[in-house]
Amino acid sequence: MSYENTKCPCEGTKPTDTMLCDECLRAFKHRSEMMVFNDPQFSLGYRRNAAIILINLSGRRRKIA
Repeated sequence: MSYENTKCPCEGTKPTDTMLCDECLRAFKHRSEMMVFNDPQFSLGYRRNAAIILINLSGRRRKIA
């Protein structure tokens, strides 16, 4: 997965310069990790950890569904 390409970790299509596709964003919108990732008041370390968790969850999303 690359930030510049259009392939989401779930194998879906995402806009360039984004981390996840729209389906993943909707699936994870209520998770605390998404709230931390989107809140600039948290430190970069917390936001990075939240992003790593979201990417891992996204990669598993299609396998579970």
